[in-house]
Amino acid sequence: MEVNDDEKYFFNFSFFKVDPKWRWMADLAKEESAKEVDNVLRNSGIKLRTYSTLGLRDDADFLFWFASKS
Repeated sequence: MEVNDDEKYFFNFSFFKVDPKWRWMADLAKEESAKEVDNVLRNSGIKLRTYSTLGLRDDADFLFWFASKS
């Protein structure tokens, strides 16, 4: 990411743990919920990186790293 000295970026790291009930949902319901999250994130205009934390933290399964100019 190229950064201009005059621009300010804001960063956020959000950690998530999957609810065990989600794993028991029907495949179609899981797919629809994943599409909904994907749609919200793609239309936000915020840069996003995702990382798995499996094996690194027992209180989170994955994290979203957000970067935005405002």
